[in-house]
Amino acid sequence: MLVLKAEEPGSKQLLALKHDRIQSIGYDLVNHLVNDIIVMGAKPLAVLDTIICGKLEKQVVVKIVKSIAKACREQECTLVGGETSEQPGVLSTGTYVLCASIVGVVDKSRIIDGSRIELGDCILGLASNGLHTNGQKADGGKT
Repeated sequence: MLVLKAEEPGSKQLLALKHDRIQSIGYDLVNHLVNDIIVMGAKPLAVLDTIICGKLEKQVVVKIVKSIAKACREQECTLVGGETSEQPGVLSTGTYVLCASIVGVVDKSRIIDGSRIELGDCILGLASNGLHTNGQKADGGKT
């Protein structure tokens, strides 16, 4: 079975750009996607990114794409391309809107969907150690 998921980093992308942590947002985006499908038992295969901006700033876009590609390699999946769209008049210069989609695969018999939860099962919770998404630090390190 194929498992598909789309995400965007929301306000975290504003913080990353404001504090020159552009590379961290690629990790955050990919790790969020991977974590959302591995909880279903899926192995990540490919990521497709979208970068929308008011004015294309080559050095910013290159940092974003490199960080997404590196995060994909570390998660053993592939950045297969995407869309970079400059939209002056829609977004102001320096504004970026990022999103990405992932596809993964899992045997139908091994899908984790909650249907096998039984009375007496244990639920584990892990405390957050900072600003990150779904168990990954913004720099790509695992918690």
